[in-house]
Amino acid sequence: VSSGVMMFRRRQTLPMLSRIRAVVWPERGFRRLFAYLLQRIARMPGSILSISIGAACGVAVSFTPFIGFHLLLGWFLAYLMRGNMLATTIGTIVGNPWTFPFILAADFKIGSWTLTQFGFSPPLVDVTFVQIIAEPGTYLMPLLMPLMMGGLVLSVIVWFASFGAFYWMLTGWRRHRAKRLAERRNWQRASR
Repeated sequence: VSSGVMMFRRRQTLPMLSRIRAVVWPERGFRRLFAYLLQRIARMPGSILSISIGAACGVAVSFTPFIGFHLLLGWFLAYLMRGNMLATTIGTIVGNPWTFPFILAADFKIGSWTLTQFGFSPPLVDVTFVQIIAEPGTYLMPLLMPLMMGGLVLSVIVWFASFGAFYWMLTGWRRHRAKRLAERRNWQRASR
């Protein structure tokens, strides 16, 4: 084993249960994880506009019911809008096993309300998983339409909100960084 690989390994291997717990709940918490991801986005090379568009595309597609295709949808959307693909990848982390139940519930609620406003009948709610598998044509489409409509509405709203938040954050962070670098250069000149 090369020394580079050994450098980042633990001295004592964690037991299997501890490793599983670390995947489900990070050892240092989610706050540190999200702070790291925001710093990673802020330090990306590229224009503020491109990074903001990419991150917003990743966050927006996380609100669609197409679980498993979020990354591909995000990349496609970012490609069309000339957004940063890496920022899109990080933005899709908003959709994860902890947030999907809430996102899908909001998609269904908003989609049902939107469809009833256009004159469609409200979808069936008391359907079991076995019924959906047994007769997908009868039960799946009435559930899928509200999810897609709600996902579309939420994705558009979330795209604009996250684009504004990322653009504001990146502008402030880069301005602060430029000021800090200028102060460091002035201090180095003064100390010579």
